[in-house]
Amino acid sequence: MRRPSTNITAALVLLGVALAVLLWQRPWSGGSEDADVVAIPDDARVVLADQLTALSRATTEQEFVAAAGEGSRARTFAEQAWQAREALSVTDVSLRYVSGGDVADRADGSTLATVEVSWRAGDASPVAGTSVRSTQVGLRLDPRDDGTFAVRGAAAVGDRLPLWLAGDVRVQSTGDAVRVVSIDGGVPDLDALAAARTADRTVRATVPEADGRLTVIAPRSRATTAALVGQSEDDVAAIAGVT
Repeated sequence: MRRPSTNITAALVLLGVALAVLLWQRPWSGGSEDADVVAIPDDARVVLADQLTALSRATTEQEFVAAAGEGSRARTFAEQAWQAREALSVTDVSLRYVSGGDVADRADGSTLATVEVSWRAGDASPVAGTSVRSTQVGLRLDPRDDGTFAVRGAAAVGDRLPLWLAGDVRVQSTGDAVRVVSIDGGVPDLDALAAARTADRTVRATVPEADGRLTVIAPRSRATTAALVGQSEDDVAAIAGVT
């Protein structure tokens, strides 16, 4: 029996590889990452302005969640933000469109909009002070099929990120002496409340006339810490290295 030539064998191998690649890619299925990407609406700025107004006017968690848009990530963001507002006694929240949000800047089709955020922290807040505070943040947005956006998350854009937009915020306290505000579970492998009690005793022993309550902010990650203080992660690491 005559054996196939080297050229024929090579051609068959290449054909087999080509078929394997074709089967893996399955172009006939019509499915690809791009198929799930939704286009930014032409009137993105108007849509965003209206959506931010709805977020600002929300008086219940349900209204705030609805205004944040559809999807699990938007729901998680909105629920965490609203619950943080309540835990920190934050009121008079206002979100105003500044720029962006009209061009996708990631492969998943999402966009970033700069928003002016203002709020008031009441007297009972762990971040006490009744003056209105204001800063600019970046909202990561997913365009939806209905022409609106889903708010995926918030990030600092030069200014400090508001504590109530930083993630899953929880407040622990020991009477009137110490409070710990943890973010996303707090510092791993650290009992922040016990550490805060120790720090409070040390301060009061050193400065007997010290009064007021010690409040400790305990973010889980260095990135969150950097966003809250308006510094780079490298700067935060340098500070931690000498304290």
